[in-house]
Amino acid sequence: MIIYYGKPFTEEDLNNEENEVKMMKKQQFLRDTKETIDSCRALADSIHFNSSINKIYDVPVREICNALILDEEGFGFCQNKLHVVPDGILYAIIYLESVLLLLSKVNDSFKDLVLVLQQKYKHILEEPDSGIFNVNERQDKLKEKVHLIDKLRKLGNPAEIIDYFVRSGMVQKQNSDVGKIRNWRLKVAKYTAYAMNGGLLNGQFTLKNILTLVPQLGIDINL
Repeated sequence: MIIYYGKPFTEEDLNNEENEVKMMKKQQFLRDTKETIDSCRALADSIHFNSSINKIYDVPVREICNALILDEEGFGFCQNKLHVVPDGILYAIIYLESVLLLLSKVNDSFKDLVLVLQQKYKHILEEPDSGIFNVNERQDKLKEKVHLIDKLRKLGNPAEIIDYFVRSGMVQKQNSDVGKIRNWRLKVAKYTAYAMNGGLLNGQFTLKNILTLVPQLGIDINL
């Protein structure tokens, strides 16, 4: 038995002392680790791109955007802050274009908005995907895009364009996952509503324009 400061100090006491020292060292290690992690995070958060458009993570971020069922705020964040849009933007542009052409029968000013829309998204309608680096693949994808745009424009009817948009993301099999199909329909509906309500042309065109002018067309139209 060891006498420590006039008191008996057993082997059990010694083990407890060692455990306490180990615990103190572990706690100190965790504190030091947390400080290191916090410093790394602060350093990482301080790094940013001078350019407002970041193309380095364009493809993975766009794939995440494609996968998520976002609300209007989510789509707006992706488009305005991350400068990334879902692949469905092509359908949304042609859809909005067809709606504007219909509304131009009531008000000629909507013809100008068609030109604004086409010019604003010219890089999407006429240029290869920036995320594809193989030259041949870029050209092939561009041809596919041009073919799809021509096909959608020939449809003309906004409802048919949306129907084509919906079918483009559905697995054509009898054993298709009903949940996935429902989620895809929900995503198309949310994104189309966002695109129409200022998502593509901001305050230049919103759902208010549609609600105001569609009755003046004098025809039964399914948007």
